[in-house]
Formats: sequence, structure tokens, C-alpha cells
Amino acid sequence: MAPGWYPDNANPALLRWFDGHQWTAQTQPRQ
Repeated sequence: MAPGWYPDNANPALLRWFDGHQWTAQTQPRQ
């Protein structure tokens, strides 16, 4: 999977950053 913002499985109101290897702690509100 490519690096980028993806919907968070635990909270659909958030996007979570995937760095190309693993999910990170970075989130942002989904627009």
C-alpha cells in the first residue's frame, strides 16, 4: 500500500497516516 492518509479502522471520523510500511500515531479529522 502506498504512503498516505487512510480512514482509521477504529474511528471512521479520522484519517490515519500510513508511512508505506506501518500505521503511525498521526491522525487528522476526516473531511
